[in-house]
Amino acid sequence: MNKFEIKSQNTKRALVNAFWELTREKELHKIKIKDVTDRAGVYRSTFYLHFVDILDLLEQEEDLLVEKWQTRAVHVPDLSSSNELFLTLSNYYIENGDKVFTLLNNRAYSKYEEKMKDSIRKMIYSQYAPANVTSFDYSFEFYIDGIIGSLCKWHSEGQTENVNIVIAQMLNLIQHGIGNAYWKTDTSPSRLGDTGAHC
Repeated sequence: MNKFEIKSQNTKRALVNAFWELTREKELHKIKIKDVTDRAGVYRSTFYLHFVDILDLLEQEEDLLVEKWQTRAVHVPDLSSSNELFLTLSNYYIENGDKVFTLLNNRAYSKYEEKMKDSIRKMIYSQYAPANVTSFDYSFEFYIDGIIGSLCKWHSEGQTENVNIVIAQMLNLIQHGIGNAYWKTDTSPSRLGDTGAHC
């Protein structure tokens, strides 16, 4: 790699870093090219050597994050296993935390979640061919949304809970239902008699 290529890579990295810094201060759709170039200390014309616009920068970063997931997940023997998928995703989110959760919290503007789901779905298809694809897709959406939602909550609360405990809770929920998973005593309305109000 020659000096020009090294300088070009460093400039692009500076623009990307500036973009991610700005995401901590502004909503994605409010970040402008001028914001990024001012933060990176480069001319606007330099930005266009690397990106078409902010959306192009965002999409390139989304694709890089999905590639990182695929690189990690390809070594997992069975992604259809709840434990394997949850653990692999949680480790990936720890590694790429702020970027991933910034994108997940900007679903209206970012296609990251859609790209991730598509990648996970294809990987599971490659390991486990479902007999009924339509039925599988509904189950997959329920399943993966639960995992992503749980990890988002875990991250937003500072990752204070041990991730293995979170995984165990989710697996318990999947296997036994919310009542059996969380009611410590036999106090559910269905067991005590229906004394609650009805809609």
